[in-house]
Amino acid sequence: MTARTSVLLLGLLAVAGCRQAITVDTKAAQTIPAEIAVEGLQDLLPKAAFLGCGEPTISFMQDEIKSWKVDDKGVEFQPKGKEPYRMAYSSIKGTQLTKVILSFEVRLFVGERDFFRFNWREEQPSRRALEFFEALREAR
Repeated sequence: MTARTSVLLLGLLAVAGCRQAITVDTKAAQTIPAEIAVEGLQDLLPKAAFLGCGEPTISFMQDEIKSWKVDDKGVEFQPKGKEPYRMAYSSIKGTQLTKVILSFEVRLFVGERDFFRFNWREEQPSRRALEFFEALREAR
């Protein structure tokens, strides 16, 4: 882990309690065609500044990601020197958008305590990503 990553991770952990939920009306997401949602995620996810998954919490900066695979079944990212992480859209139980000090975080809940998270510095791409995930989520 690089020094920059360590500092960012410590900073994010310190402010984890400073999350402010943002309400997003996702009804319109049901009208987004799957192929448009997949294309949107293919564009947006590699631009997320920070990402990770929980329980146990694992976090990565975008420059630590070797490859992305976004298709009609799910999302997979492979950190450098590690095995890939995969999340099927069908496993998403809920979504949430929060403001975390200097970023906007999309959380995807895939179990009781498990989740994936993607952070952007701006609100608009995070809102779009949330809408695309909602469009692909099977259980609404």
